[in-house]
Amino acid sequence: MAIVPQSTTLVKNGVRYEVLCVGDNQFELVAINDDGVHTATSFIVDKKELGSNFRPTHALTYFSTQARTIHGGIRLAQTSHKNFTLRDLVLGLGRAPRGCDVQVEA
Repeated sequence: MAIVPQSTTLVKNGVRYEVLCVGDNQFELVAINDDGVHTATSFIVDKKELGSNFRPTHALTYFSTQARTIHGGIRLAQTSHKNFTLRDLVLGLGRAPRGCDVQVEA
């Protein structure tokens, strides 16, 4: 998922990307939707840009999921942490359109 400071014509914040090909220091990416269907043409990014401008979709934070619908399985982690609040729980529970897709870690 892109986390760029400013969206460009190729890379948009909050969009999921799939790695199609891995080269020496370059990666070929393509935007995908929630069903895994390619939604744009592929493009090349270098290793440094990939590390600084993208994050794995399994590593989304509660804050970064605001105003998003996430299809598929969701696990709400670290719910017993001292800084975890009721607001975080409500935000996390509201991301999935179906309640059976949500797991809450104790």
